[in-house]
This record gives sequence, C-alpha cells and structure tokens, in this order.
Amino acid sequence: MVSDYGPGHDAEGAFQRAFKEAGGEIVGSVRIPVANPDFFPFVQRAKDLNPRRSSFSSPAARSLRPSARRSSISHRFDEDPHHGPGEITEENALKVMGDAALGFLTAFHYDHDHKSAANAKFVGAYNTAWSRNPDFFSIGGWTGCT
Repeated sequence: MVSDYGPGHDAEGAFQRAFKEAGGEIVGSVRIPVANPDFFPFVQRAKDLNPRRSSFSSPAARSLRPSARRSSISHRFDEDPHHGPGEITEENALKVMGDAALGFLTAFHYDHDHKSAANAKFVGAYNTAWSRNPDFFSIGGWTGCT
C-alpha cells in the first residue's frame, strides 16, 4: 500500500523486486491518491487481498489502523505485523500516528537513541541548540557538513 506519486511508486517497485528475489509472492498492490481524505476504500481493497504480511509507504501507513477499525472485516489486518520504512515510526511521525503505529516493523538509517560516542556527542549538541532530539533530516544535514 503506497501513496500514488513518484516516491510511493519507487518504494513499491523496490519492495516488490526485493521481495520476489527473496522468494516471496506479491498478492496485490494498492495505490492511494495523495489528496485523499478517506482511506477506508483502500484499506478495504488491501484487506480483500488477504495478505499474510503487508508493506506500506509512510503516508499510507498513517491512516491504516483508524480505517481498518472502521470495518467489520477480518481482524487479521489489525493484528499481524506490517512492514515499512523507518519514517513511519520516526519520533515526529509517532506523535501524529499514536497507537496506529503499534505493530509496524521498520528499518531506518538513523535513531537518536543509537549507542555510540559520536551519536551521543551529536545528540547532546543538538539538544542544547534546539531543545529536541535530532531526526533523520538533522543527521542528513550533519553528515553532509562533516
């Protein structure tokens, strides 16, 4: 389930290629229009495919659980883990998603909680300067400048 625009298409294609190369089977794909206020029909379409696991781009994931809970269909979509990129569960995204993020398995290139001397120094300096934790945009700027 991806947003229907360039980055969503790229995420969909990359995931499908890697998943198939690893022996997985894609049972379907759902693209959600970017300017869409009602995600329920798209969640319904994904549920109807009855996947064992799901992968989402970050805009699509943000409305998944509230839409899924509005339906009376199979509970599996709410209970099985879903996969996606790390920005789905990044600290600022979690503030927006709340409990909707529970159950997502994600991977990302940065976490302010990473235990290393270099990261501790960076996080300390960043907190002093901005009174908040750095995010993946912050680390991108820092690594680009060093």
